[in-house]
Amino acid sequence: MENIFVFKGKNQKWEKYELANNEIYIKDQINKKISNTIGAGISKIVSSNPEFFLKYDEIQYILKGSIFFTCKNEKIRATKGDTVFLRKDNKVKYTVKDEVIFFYCNYPVNWDELL
Repeated sequence: MENIFVFKGKNQKWEKYELANNEIYIKDQINKKISNTIGAGISKIVSSNPEFFLKYDEIQYILKGSIFFTCKNEKIRATKGDTVFLRKDNKVKYTVKDEVIFFYCNYPVNWDELL
């Protein structure tokens, strides 16, 4: 069993994430095959406004661009270098005018099995 993993950028490919008329891509890195506790990867959103109901806590670190998050009566803007915490059990709208790329980490990794 491996205990340390390195995900080389040159070996990673963007995978399209299908979500009704939104342009979203992910590089899934940490998943249930590697960890039974957390998930992580890199996401890219292009000129889209997806909404998610989060069944997990998530941390995002913005690598490129900017993004607006709207949840209930709160709206925040995050840009390159910012870290964002999104609390589970909330509906969150992402608004991206151009392109944003961010690293994400979520807990628990098996959130989809807990629905």
